[in-house]
Order: sequence, then structure tokens, then C-alpha cells
Amino acid sequence: MSQGEEEKGSLRAVMPVAAEWVDWLRAEFGKEYADAIVLKGKAGRGGFYVAEVGPDGVFREFGSTKGQRRCAVIKGRVVWE
Repeated sequence: MSQGEEEKGSLRAVMPVAAEWVDWLRAEFGKEYADAIVLKGKAGRGGFYVAEVGPDGVFREFGSTKGQRRCAVIKGRVVWE
């Protein structure tokens, strides 16, 4: 993570598992392609969606699916609705 990302409060600290997925995508497919996938999901066009309960215990979502399907926390687990 760059210092700039840390300073602007990126999601890396509160969504560490999602950050690992993004890092893996970048390593496997290249930064440009992986970032395009993530930004497509962020823009609501599907293609990239992550949900997790962060280290602070807060459930967060990022991105979107093509069918607009989402996750929820049920009995302490993140599951598809």
C-alpha cells in the first residue's frame, strides 16, 4: 500500500481480506487489468464484489454484481442473500 493510500484512509485497513484479493488479482493479471475490474464493480456495472466483517467488527461491502446480489451477516457469517 502506498503512503498516499494510507493517508486518505483506504479500505485496506478495514477490509484486509478484500485487499488480499485485489493484490492477488494484480499479481495474476496485472495492475491495469485488475484495477479496471475493481473500478467496474465500484461503478455499479458488476464484475467485482467483496464483503467482509473487518477487524473492527463492522460489515462492509465494495463493488457490485451483475445481478445486484449482495451479502449479509447472518449468525456471525457473511452469506449471500
